[in-house]
Amino acid sequence: MRKLLYFFLFLSFVGFGFEWDFENDRPKVSWWALHGQKKQHSIEFATNPQTGKQALLAKWDGDLSTWMHVYSGNMQGLDEFKCAKFTFKLATSEASKLRAVTLRIQDKDLETFYFRRRVRWKEAGRWTVEYIVDPANLAYTSSGKHGKIANGKLDFPLHGFGVTLEVPSESGRGEVFIENMKYVELDEVPPPPELWTLERLDKELLANPPARTDYMVRSEILDEMDRNLSVPKSEDDPKIADFYNMRIMRAIEEIKQWDSPKAKLWKFYSSGVAIKYGGKVIAFDINDGVTLGRDHKVRRKLELYPETIDALADVIDEMYYTHEHCDHVGRCVSNALFDKGKTIYACAATIKYWGWEGKPGLVVAEKHQAKGYHCYDSFQWMSETFKVQNVCYVLELGPKLTVMARGDMYKKEDIDGFIAWIKERKLHVDVALLNTQWSIIGPCKENWDSFFIPLHEWEFTHRRYGTGGAATQSYGIVMNTYGTLIDAGKCEVLAWGEGTLLTD
Repeated sequence: MRKLLYFFLFLSFVGFGFEWDFENDRPKVSWWALHGQKKQHSIEFATNPQTGKQALLAKWDGDLSTWMHVYSGNMQGLDEFKCAKFTFKLATSEASKLRAVTLRIQDKDLETFYFRRRVRWKEAGRWTVEYIVDPANLAYTSSGKHGKIANGKLDFPLHGFGVTLEVPSESGRGEVFIENMKYVELDEVPPPPELWTLERLDKELLANPPARTDYMVRSEILDEMDRNLSVPKSEDDPKIADFYNMRIMRAIEEIKQWDSPKAKLWKFYSSGVAIKYGGKVIAFDINDGVTLGRDHKVRRKLELYPETIDALADVIDEMYYTHEHCDHVGRCVSNALFDKGKTIYACAATIKYWGWEGKPGLVVAEKHQAKGYHCYDSFQWMSETFKVQNVCYVLELGPKLTVMARGDMYKKEDIDGFIAWIKERKLHVDVALLNTQWSIIGPCKENWDSFFIPLHEWEFTHRRYGTGGAATQSYGIVMNTYGTLIDAGKCEVLAWGEGTLLTD
């Protein structure tokens, strides 16, 4: 360890970089994961059978944790740099269960930045994963606050770095050999990879529709969606808005023309979906993209255009809102629905917040009773002391077509109560509209073998305005979380405007 420290001190003087070469050295590194105490996760130095040389062997159990950190902190030599390239060289002895290899950097204030690279290695091999880090324009995929300050900036000197290995939930045991971890300062920032045009994205999505089969091609396209949306101020980019409205208008035309005994679902932005079955169209949490603060002032937007909203209000028969937040409710959408005499279900708090009292076609969700309609009254906890009313819907639309939408209920005890409530009523959740929280994905899978539609991707209200990077979960995070369910044909990750069949 002392020898390694001298090495770091020397490199901090020359300011170039360093490399952990696990073939020749055994530096001290830390690791942790959920339920690590059960000893199903570990790191050790072992012989890599592909090279016959020493490597750092990381082992995990995806049934216990979906991630494992391998990290070293309090490092010397990570002073300010203009740009740097971080490299991990890994080896797999068989088809790997890894779905993402993520660079994890902690800065001086212990703010953590994650730079995710999704992978899908279906055979044994040796792999190189690289990350370019430009402190002036951090393109991280997510961040976390572990110290007192979280300012979205890389504050030097850095505390340390490492790799996070990510696997799908319930994917069982796996392992990977880490051959080296390298950091090199660059004299200049390399040009970013050229983005696909939005026109090309649209063509690629049309040519590779959801099919509940292997997601290799789909993953590449949705990764490119992530890159387009990672650009700073993308939520205000008129080209992105044009792209969104064009795809939604296409979906509306499909909804109008859908004349089949089969049920079909279409995905809108974030938590919005529409389902057509038996000639009737119901929708959940479709908002118009204009994001407001509690004072109703516009904050940021990815707008549905007036003509899109008008066409949408024509086809929707019933809208179900789970709670009052602007990423779930749209004033322009709701006004258009009311004006056209459509039905809106909403809880009392949402009705009060948006001033809907006395509106014709309004249904107080938690008080309504009808055959096949079930409403669970709960909350989204914004802090330990502040909560907003959130209702969860379970709707029996037809034989083997019971749909559940839980909105933004996150507290485990609330989720446990909701699951118990569903079971008490002897309901069977065939389709679950959820985000990436496994505490509710897991019970739906175990109790009802549900089919999943992931929600809440790229919700820009959760991204610091004007910055780049992810806003809530990216498509990459969604696909990583639902990986085993996608492989099993039990989940469909849909881009804006895409549809998928819910019944045979």
